[in-house]
Amino acid sequence: MNIQFKRSHLIILFAILFITIGWIAPAAYASYAPQGHFITVDEFSAENVTTDDTIHTVTFKRTVNNPSTATVFTELYLVTESGERVEVGSRTLERYFQAGNTSVKSEFPLPNTIDEGNYRYLMVVKMDLTQGRIQRDFVFLSDPFTVTEPAKSNVSHST
Repeated sequence: MNIQFKRSHLIILFAILFITIGWIAPAAYASYAPQGHFITVDEFSAENVTTDDTIHTVTFKRTVNNPSTATVFTELYLVTESGERVEVGSRTLERYFQAGNTSVKSEFPLPNTIDEGNYRYLMVVKMDLTQGRIQRDFVFLSDPFTVTEPAKSNVSHST
């Protein structure tokens, strides 16, 4: 009976160990694996615009390796000559990221008053991993784009 008792303890110990590793390993992987294991960005670009424009089109081409729900924070900010970021606008969306390659074109409203300068978009994707047990942030910076004054018309009006 003593051998049977030790054997049952050993079986229970291995079962607990197996369950614990099965619970912790995916969470550890989701917490510490490189960003490229979950999402990679092939292109994050925006067209140049003028101060008169009200809508701006942004292209975000991505490859998702692990499907997940996510909260997407996108900020528009001015990049000064010294590299300082001045936020101009932002928005938050809830999305589901399917596995595979996807190209998303989004329109962002521009502020009523926007100064000339070099701008970039900053996108933070907060993904829910391992059935929501782990939340991880992935940060992407768009290619720079320029906001300029609209071209002046050289047409003269004579009567």
